[in-house]
Amino acid sequence: MLTRQEKVERVEEIRKLWDEAKGIIIIDSQRLTAEPITELRRQCREAGVTLKVYKNTLVKKATEDLKLEGLDEYLTGPTTTAFALDEAPSVAKILSDFAKEYKKKLLIKGGVMEGKVFDKSGVVALASIPPREVLLGMVAQAFNGPIVKFARVLQANITGIARVLNAVREQKEKVA
Repeated sequence: MLTRQEKVERVEEIRKLWDEAKGIIIIDSQRLTAEPITELRRQCREAGVTLKVYKNTLVKKATEDLKLEGLDEYLTGPTTTAFALDEAPSVAKILSDFAKEYKKKLLIKGGVMEGKVFDKSGVVALASIPPREVLLGMVAQAFNGPIVKFARVLQANITGIARVLNAVREQKEKVA
């Protein structure tokens, strides 16, 4: 049993994690055995994700000032919370893949990102977003495409002028 002071400290800890997190996913990992939960924790740690188990009442107390609609329905029964401190899609991908591998043992309940609460399907959709590096590459490629086409057009014009000048030179050499 936690003392009143310990509860206050936990609520502050939850608030701090909640404020720092880019995305939060709520899961039920109670049915996982020690080996898979250890592997899940390792993968989360490597991805910059903090995985914590808190009493639902403490999480509700810590988040009551955020006024998130629909959050309470995910804070029932056994709950583990994953706080993505770097990128939200990374934690969604890890948990989604784990949920596929350990069907009925790891259940995704829902999540929160940028002040919006979403359900399991939202977490799965978030998991399908490519990593940041891939998205940046796609943006760079989109910017690069028109520049490359413009360079080719300019090169074609210069090549055309060079051919015309070369033809004029050859014609003058024949005459001379």
